[in-house]
Amino acid sequence: MNRRFADAVIEEVGNTRAVVFVQDYHFALLPRFVKEARPDVTVCQFWHIPWPNREAFRVCPWGQEILHGLLGHDLLSFHEQYHCHNFLDTVDRALESRVDYEHFAVWRGGRPTFVKPFPISIDPTLWKGPVKANDQVAEVKAVREQLGLKEERLICGVDRLDYTKGIPDRLKAFGRLLDRHPEWRGRVSMLQVGAPSREHLTRYQALMAEVEASVEAVNSKFKTDD
Repeated sequence: MNRRFADAVIEEVGNTRAVVFVQDYHFALLPRFVKEARPDVTVCQFWHIPWPNREAFRVCPWGQEILHGLLGHDLLSFHEQYHCHNFLDTVDRALESRVDYEHFAVWRGGRPTFVKPFPISIDPTLWKGPVKANDQVAEVKAVREQLGLKEERLICGVDRLDYTKGIPDRLKAFGRLLDRHPEWRGRVSMLQVGAPSREHLTRYQALMAEVEASVEAVNSKFKTDD
């Protein structure tokens, strides 16, 4: 599958020099395919998940193939410097290469792959929230009234409905809290917003059913008269 995507990228690039920006960990093999076909193309990728330490990575049966693929990049970026260190350390142990810790680069096949941290998040300046304390209090009150909350505490989560988010585990944990600490019943509520995602896939349909069942189980066991 990575080869098919790489072929499509190479076809799109044509005879021009280009920058190919690869997104996420599904395409670990793609950069090497592109680079071998078009050495003049600049290839870079942002790796959205943490990179484990070298001992943890050793359990991966395709570890060398993944590393070889990723070293097709000119630039490989992670969220944190810690993840960059882990990646360099993993390569240093697993592949024949020269790791330059001073410049955070791996030399393999006569060319470097630079490994840098570029943390990404939401730009807080984009959110225009209440400026004055009184406005903030009013907003909180309005939201609580909309949700039908009184004085109880609120646990809130907002996520895409995806199996990587652990939503069923959160719901079960909330139920476990109320079961182990009955003094919190009626004093805390949980609101979990789950934006639908990939609803045509069987795995996601099963997740939706699991979430709905978990919600029903918690509500039926711990609901109060109001």
